[in-house]
Amino acid sequence: MGAFEDISEWFVHTVSIQRYTGHSVSGPTYAAAASSSALVIDKRTTVKSPTGETVVSPTSVYLPDGTTYVPTGSLVSLPAAFGGRTAEVISASVRSTGLGTPDHVELTLS
Repeated sequence: MGAFEDISEWFVHTVSIQRYTGHSVSGPTYAAAASSSALVIDKRTTVKSPTGETVVSPTSVYLPDGTTYVPTGSLVSLPAAFGGRTAEVISASVRSTGLGTPDHVELTLS
């Protein structure tokens, strides 16, 4: 596990995630909302969208290692301290390297 054996104290927020499950005739479909501990950071970053466009993400969400996969297009509801808004996942990265760095899941939001 390395120097970062327990980073659970970093996850001081709670978010609600509705994982994207596909598309129906009436639009996108989502699984039931599930809560997760998280670290939410409002910081504008430039990322590539699933279609390859360069977009600006105003918020990143970091989730514990081992979190069930969150596909792009999923919806994340943020805590009141971050406006309580619901945003779409632009990109999701699993950062689980086993190299002594803090393993986690990173989401960039619209």
